Parts: sequence; C-alpha cells; structure tokens
Amino acid sequence: MGTTTRHESGLTQSPPPASPVLALGRPRATFRVVWLIVAGFLALVGGVVAKTLFDDYRTIQTTETDRLASQAKVVHDNIADYLANIKQVLTQVRGQVPAWRQRDDGMAAANRWFTVLDEAMPVLRTLTVQDENGLMIASNRRELVGIDFRQRPYFAVPRAHPNPDTLYVTPPFKTSLGVWTMIVAMIVPGPAGDFAGVVTATIDPEAFKVLLGSVRYAPDLSVGLNHGDGVIFLTEPPGDAQYGLNLKGLGGFFDRHVESGRPESRFEGVMRATNRPRMAALRTIQPARLAMDKALMVVVSRDLDSVYAPWRRDAWTQGGLYGLLLLVSLASVVVLQWRSKIAGAEAARAETARRENEERHRLFFNSGNDAIFVLRVDPETGLPSGPFVEVNDVACQRLGYRRDELLAKTAFDIDDPAMPTDDAHVRSLAERETAIFERLHVAKDGRRIPVEINARRFEFRGEPMVLATVRDITERKALEDELRRSNADLEQFAYVASHDLREPLRTVASFVTLLERKYGDRLDSDGREFIAFARDGAQRMDGLVLDLLDYSRVGRSNEPQAPVPLAEALDEALRNLATLIETNGATIETATDLPTLWGVRGELVRLFQNLIANALKYRAPDRPPRVTIGAERQGRQWVVTVTDNGIGIEPQHLERIFGIFKRLHTAEDYDGSGIGLAVCKKIVERHRGRIWASSVPGQGSTFHVALPADPNGKVSRTA
Repeated sequence: MGTTTRHESGLTQSPPPASPVLALGRPRATFRVVWLIVAGFLALVGGVVAKTLFDDYRTIQTTETDRLASQAKVVHDNIADYLANIKQVLTQVRGQVPAWRQRDDGMAAANRWFTVLDEAMPVLRTLTVQDENGLMIASNRRELVGIDFRQRPYFAVPRAHPNPDTLYVTPPFKTSLGVWTMIVAMIVPGPAGDFAGVVTATIDPEAFKVLLGSVRYAPDLSVGLNHGDGVIFLTEPPGDAQYGLNLKGLGGFFDRHVESGRPESRFEGVMRATNRPRMAALRTIQPARLAMDKALMVVVSRDLDSVYAPWRRDAWTQGGLYGLLLLVSLASVVVLQWRSKIAGAEAARAETARRENEERHRLFFNSGNDAIFVLRVDPETGLPSGPFVEVNDVACQRLGYRRDELLAKTAFDIDDPAMPTDDAHVRSLAERETAIFERLHVAKDGRRIPVEINARRFEFRGEPMVLATVRDITERKALEDELRRSNADLEQFAYVASHDLREPLRTVASFVTLLERKYGDRLDSDGREFIAFARDGAQRMDGLVLDLLDYSRVGRSNEPQAPVPLAEALDEALRNLATLIETNGATIETATDLPTLWGVRGELVRLFQNLIANALKYRAPDRPPRVTIGAERQGRQWVVTVTDNGIGIEPQHLERIFGIFKRLHTAEDYDGSGIGLAVCKKIVERHRGRIWASSVPGQGSTFHVALPADPNGKVSRTA
C-alpha cells in the first residue's frame, strides 16, 4: 500500500491507488492475446492440414497394400488350382504306366493320350514318362522319346528322394527345345514300392502370363512368379525383370518374406528385381494338399511414385493454401495492431489529462484516498454497536456529511437498506482480528457507493473496537464491467476474424475460376487439373473455416434451457432433412413414447439432425437406409439411441470419431471435415450429458445420448 501519513485523529491513511497510467499495459496484453489467438488458430489449422495429409497418406498406403494382397491371393488360388489339376493328371498317368509297359503298343497309346491331354489343358506344354534309368519312353513330343534325361533335376531329385505323394517342382530352366519353363514331376512306384521312373509335366508359361495379366488394374502394376529357391520364373509385363535371376541372398523382399515365415508379406522399398522403389505384396504358394517339395511365390507390386502421386499433388495444394492463409492472417493482425496503437496513444493522452486534473483536486483533500471509520462492536456478535467513534475527512467528503453529522450515525445508517445487517463477514470479527468484504454505502444525497472494507479488530481501554479502512471501488467495479465487456468484444473479434478469413479463400477460388474461364483453352490437361486441385482445395478450406465457425457457435446461443419435447425436436430435425431423406430413400422410425428433455431447443434439434444426417451419409451401398430412434429412462437421465443399418465402425475407432476433424474415410469416399460428431459431443457436454457409440462393422451403428431428465418428468407422445 506504500507509505502512510499520520493525522491528528491518530489514524493512518493509505495513499491514493496506483496511477492509471498502468492501464496502458492493457493494449499490449490485448495484442499478446490477439497474437496468441491467431497463432493458436493457425497452429490448429496447420495441425488439421498435417493430420489430414497424414491420415490420407496412411489410408492410401493401407488401401493399396490391401488391394495388392488381394490380387496376390487371386493369383495364389488360381495357381494352386492349376497345380492341383496337374497333380491329378500326373497321378492318373503314372497309374497307367504298368499297363502300357505290358502292351506292345502301350507307349504309342500313351503318346496319343498325352496329345489329347495337352490340347485339353492349355497350362500343360509337355507330358512325359521316363523309366528308372532316365530314358524317355513316352511323350506328346515324339522327338524326345529315346533321349536319356537322367542328369536333369526333375529326374535326379525324385530318384534321390523318392516319395509317391510328393509333387516335385524344379527351378525354372530352358528345355532342350529352348523354351523357358518349369517342370513338375511325380515318381512312378515299382511293384515293391521302389523307384520305377517319373512322370513329368512341363508348364506352359504363356498360360500363366494370361493369369498374371488378368489381375493388373494399373499400368505400373507388375505381377511376378518366382521359384521357392529364389529364381524369377515370370513377370507380367516383363519390364526390367531378368528371367533366371536368383533373388536369394540379395537382402530384398524375397529374403525378408522367407525369413518372416509368414504366408503373406507386405513391403515398401527398393525391389531387387528392378532396383526401383515399389510397394509389394508377396504370397507363398505351397498348399499342404499338394505336398510340394518346393514352394512358388507370387509378387504383386506397384511403383511408389505412381501410388502416392495424387497424395503429393494434394499436399502441395493444401500446403500452398495454408501458406496463403498464414500470410493473410499475419498481415491482418499487423494492420490491426498498428491501428490499435494509434487509438491507444490517443486514449493515453486523454487519460493523462484526466489524471492530472484529479491530482490537482486531491491536493485540497486529505492525502489519503480511503475513508477511515472507528466504531465499537458487540464482543459477542461482532456487529457494530453505537455511532462512529472517529471518521476522517475523506469519509465526510465521500458521503457528503459534516463531521458532526457523520459521527452521529452508525454503520448501518450509511449502508444501503437492502444490505443484510447480520453480515457473516462482520460477525467473523468476533472470532478473528481481520476481515475484508464489500458493502454498498449511501451518501447524503442518495448516491450508492460500492466500497471495499478492510476491518481490523483491536481493543481500546478494554473496549472492543474496529478500525475500518473503506475504499471506494466504484472505478474498480466499472473496470470489472469494462473487462467483462472487453472479453465479450474479444470473443466477438475472434469470431469475426475467423469469419473474415473466408474472404481470401473466396478470392482465391474466384480468381482460379476466372483463370480457368479465360485461359483454360490454352492450358494442357495438367494445367487444368492443377486449377481443379486449387479450386477444390480453396473450397475445402472454406468449408473447413465454416465448420470451425459452426463449432464455435455451440453454446453461444442466448436461448435459455427449458423443457423440450423430444418428439417436437425430432420433427423439426426431420423437416430440415426431408430432401436428404427422400433422395436416399431412407426410412426413419421413432418410438411411440418419447420423453421431454431439459435443454436448449435449437441445440437439441441440431444434435439429432447431425446424428440422423450422419447415419444417412454412411449408408450401406447394398440396402436402403433405415434409422430407428428410441429412448429409455435410466435413473435421473434419459438415454436416447439413434440406430442405423449403415457401414458400421471398427471398434478401435469408436472413441476417435468424436474428436474434432477426426475422419475414418478420405474426402474422395465421403465429403465433410469430420466436425459433425465433435459438434454433437460439445452440445451434449454443454447439457451436462454424455455421448458414445457402439457398432457392428458392416451391419450398422448406434449412437447413445444420455441427457438429464426434465424435472417435471413429462413425456410426449408421437402419433
């Protein structure tokens, strides 16, 4: 409180309050708040943009790898079926070998049958039977009969490890006819179960090429088939792959897949077969039912640059728009700050003149600015007792009384009659030495003066008394009112500032449209596509700002809380959604008995309108939407449920969906910014309620809204 001065009354007075020049610090504080708001907004938008781009990247990554894996499975299943058919044919052939050998024309009959099988099964190129010494004794390729093939792997491996159930798969190689192929073989068991030769089938690579080409859905997509030993057998299209290259031991996708021991793997990185960055799905082909001695491996891959090209274009567009938003926002704040400083300087000069005038007047009054009263108190109750013992000049001047007039009055005489006389703060002086509280004094002319009383109990000659330093807080109350108004103005400023951010976005969209209209015929397809990206980005950012404004309006309504019949709120929401409901062919069912809720009618309409619209947006493509609305009393609250038959939500996302800008799908799949459910959550929490969701993916979702019940317990009925 600073230094004090001693007067003849023996009482001390506090000096005047600190100079109002300190108030000049307020504009600086306001500027800091504005900068913090703008920085926070830009950080929020930047975070949203970054999060959206990150989510889009992960969505593309997940979607594309899932699709590659799906195509790999298609190839896997078809090749497994091919091999099963081939094994069945080889089993039938080896069953006929003993009979053919006993007939003079048996091998000739075998050759004819092989020719028929070759024509019936395009996947087969050559069928052969070799005796226990490796000599070709039957084949649909007559030129091969009589040749010794004992050194070939498809004969040597089965002879070294004979097993009648095993399907032997050789590494790819060039045949004696100069064809790049792969052979599968089975042993011919002798009468005693010994090795009596092999039956083989040469796979026609052209048949597999048709299969591999059938799963290509993009120009950069490549499908390959490798032997389990690492040798490349086929790729479609051939591209940069080297037939016969052994991938084993190169540390690439092949080795990593084999080391994982999993039937399926997904990778991103440099593919050793092409030395280019690729996204790939690998799947091992070795069904247990075929008993293959060596596995095959299908590889489906795409070029990484092609996969992420749309995402990169979108990232550049959003980054450019965010940069533009950043520049416009900073420029706007700088201009606002400059204008505010000019206005603040003028206000400071006026404030200085006012203070100088007040200081000149204070020279004619007591040096203290506080009124001081000394009064007796009842030792039992702590309440004032009798007239004032002493007052200072400030008290007389403030209340407009002469000294003798004021000394004849009690503390209750100068209090506003509406103030309670049995004040708890005053009574507390019976138990402690000090108390600080506020009262309303009435001057002689009837003026009401808000004051702050700092009371200290003491004893004078054994009589309990109180020294009350009374400060006029009229100015402080006005400043508090001004602060409340300032805060309201600041909130309005933030709203208007956010609203005005849409203007640059509209300007960008307008000029991009004008650019397209005037120069569109001079641009190539890339130029027109870039213009479309820019316009779409501006529109999406404008929608984002609109959604932010929409989110900020929640809770700003002056509409009071009152009983709201849920049936009426739902009727209004359904009227607002009538066009959307009709367009989707949706059916909306409501319970016959719906409660009366306690809340703000407009916000409750908005809450259920958002939930119903959300159910219609995420409808299942194979059935018309059906939305069911019901309510159940649970203790002191009503739980309203909105159930749909849409696409549903994965369990791990049930909490995440209520976050602001949280999206589970890309903008290409479903429009919107991910703020609708966040608005719902904000409305529910403002009504002291709770919202959550449950779902079965593929079957639908249920949103549960728990709100306080109407104190009167009314229930409205719908027809």
